[in-house]
Amino acid sequence: MIPIGLKMADDELMTTWLQSMAEANGMEQKEFFRSYLGAHAARSFSLYPKRLEQNCQRHADMAFFPDVFTALEKHTDLFVAALGLSRGMAAHLVEVMLRDASLTLKSGRITDGFRYCPECIAEDQKAYGRKVVHVPHQIAGVKCCWKHGCSLENKDGRKIIDTVTGIEQRIAAYARELYLVPPADGMDQIRTAMQVYLLEHKMDIRDLAGAAVADGYLDDTDKKTVVEAYQNPKRRQLKQVVRLLAYLYPDERKLRRLAGIPAHYPENTEEWELADARHCIGRYRCKRCGREFYRHERAVEAGMVCPHCQNGLTREEQLQRLLSRYRDGQYEFTDESCKRLRHKSCGNEMPARHMFWLYEGGSCWYCGARSIEEWQDVFSDSGFTVEDVSSGSNGRRLMLSCRKCGKRFDIMSHSNYMRRGVKTVVCPGCEGPGQNAAYLKKMRMERLGQRQVAGTGIGAVVAAYDGWNRVLVRFDNGLERWMNWDVFLNIGRCHKGGYSMKELHIGEEGIMKDGGHCVIIRYQNRDDLLVQFDDGVQAAGNYKKFQWGTIVHP
Repeated sequence: MIPIGLKMADDELMTTWLQSMAEANGMEQKEFFRSYLGAHAARSFSLYPKRLEQNCQRHADMAFFPDVFTALEKHTDLFVAALGLSRGMAAHLVEVMLRDASLTLKSGRITDGFRYCPECIAEDQKAYGRKVVHVPHQIAGVKCCWKHGCSLENKDGRKIIDTVTGIEQRIAAYARELYLVPPADGMDQIRTAMQVYLLEHKMDIRDLAGAAVADGYLDDTDKKTVVEAYQNPKRRQLKQVVRLLAYLYPDERKLRRLAGIPAHYPENTEEWELADARHCIGRYRCKRCGREFYRHERAVEAGMVCPHCQNGLTREEQLQRLLSRYRDGQYEFTDESCKRLRHKSCGNEMPARHMFWLYEGGSCWYCGARSIEEWQDVFSDSGFTVEDVSSGSNGRRLMLSCRKCGKRFDIMSHSNYMRRGVKTVVCPGCEGPGQNAAYLKKMRMERLGQRQVAGTGIGAVVAAYDGWNRVLVRFDNGLERWMNWDVFLNIGRCHKGGYSMKELHIGEEGIMKDGGHCVIIRYQNRDDLLVQFDDGVQAAGNYKKFQWGTIVHP
């Protein structure tokens, strides 16, 4: 229970409101977060709260604490930020906010400070007696206040921009409209509406951007950026799209009519039933355990497990369940830690990027998952022509032809080109040795077998080399991990090694001062570990005691 509650502004950012609550209760921010929201909340202060579903349920009987839908709609910029993300990335962000789940990457939109309007601060001091951080000011691309038209300031009191132009004011006003009435289906629907508009007016994107320049909404630099952003979704950013929409839909009624199109929500599944839905997030009821939870529609389509029922499953069991059930049995894990996948039809292995596979609906890059036209679109901007040379039972083979020198080379044997993106493609004919066979062989011979010592004292050796700058490192305790070559060279600095400290410490052996021999069997953090002595007796302690040999046999 929170002793003292504060009235929350209609558009106040939730995380900064919680910080104000800590000050009102006379507590340090981290102490307050640990006491009332859990230890996880003390890690960092970001635009997005963590474990929102659990905290809203915990404080449901307190009138001033919002429910999940209200918190997401009014006190975060989630639905506006999601316009610049794919549905898979948006689902991942929602999962992190709602549950901070183990199957998702621990990432969020972390900020060094929040943006304020100096005139709004004066008004808020009179209305609330404190500084209020408004959500519309935090939306990407917004540099001035939608209400007062002045430049926003950061935590140091510095202005974001020196001169506020008319287009900046339109962006701020339109971003606030998106915040108040977010489009139902997100970016895909907006792009469709754009295309319909262009067809009806017999215009293309260049004509539209040119008209915006003529009306004074854009300059020539903005025009080029908007055209590139619209034509290439991978380079699209929210501020550029909002800039274009500010010209396309200046009338608020058009925006509301666009937002009124009903969104698609995954209806009842064999395990869940839909209880309520707002925008792209639904509240579902599990038919097995009867409890309710919130999920992004893409997470439902991908087949994510009920978060309450999955508590009894290990991470590996969850991944195995999702893979076997929702990938039609076409893929299988090749290791117990579920780090690599094999596509059964073509036999190729690839890293199991769990967020990509679960939320984005990933498929095998090596076989016929893409058409030759789609491959041509991928490599067209980099100056290559794609040719399909598949034959027999060898699976899919694609050849790139350099338009400059005519050199042809196989890209299916260079998986890093596709994992790292088009920019890493090097033509062996134009750019010297590049990644040709002789160069790869030389690098493999130089790097295989090289040995380093990790920061924990555990030895590590290069066991495999995949043809770019990535190596498979095998630690003396049996752990294997793919990492960059530069990371391996600096593996002595554990916190920058790109791998888990927990995994490296498990299995570490030590001799205590009383002569007892023990091994670490569980490592939560430096202050929480569990050791097991030779006679099977277990004892808790911390890593410093383990290093000094002061853990006492019970």
